[in-house]
Amino acid sequence: MPKNWTLGWKEGGNPLDPDPWNKYVRPESRLLNGDFLPADEHELFIWDRDYTMKVFKGSGALYFWLVTDIYLEPGSYLFNVNVFPDMVESYSSGGGKKWASDPLSGELRFIVNSEVDNWILPQFGQKNEFSHAFEVTQAQNVRLGVAFRGRWAIENNGWFMDDWSLTQLASPTQ
Repeated sequence: MPKNWTLGWKEGGNPLDPDPWNKYVRPESRLLNGDFLPADEHELFIWDRDYTMKVFKGSGALYFWLVTDIYLEPGSYLFNVNVFPDMVESYSSGGGKKWASDPLSGELRFIVNSEVDNWILPQFGQKNEFSHAFEVTQAQNVRLGVAFRGRWAIENNGWFMDDWSLTQLASPTQ
């Protein structure tokens, strides 16, 4: 896990699809550098420096989140995340990927304290960049993160993520 971040997940019943094969399962996670990825995949998954994080599970439905607690002064902030949804419906005999055909196969949403944003539908098989603006009215510890889900037990429910940032846009005195 990246320093100061926590990975959480749901296991068991999936209210989005009660079929027993679509139960939520515990994901696997890896912090990978270029030595653990084929050379032709470095630019696909590593966008800032030397590492990327991959959270995934083959043939399992997923619901997980990455959060951190950070002390923030009053002001407006912009939280940026970059993800590559590796949502694979099937593989060809040569290892090629057929991306999930249902756009609901992978979703994400922002978390700020107990507030959660609406689910976002990313484009599978490519880098996606998303931003979330929020306000802090008094100095406090803020729980900040992103929740991810893969509704169905497709061949690969995977998410690569790297190059996340938090920027203060303005303080109350500006």
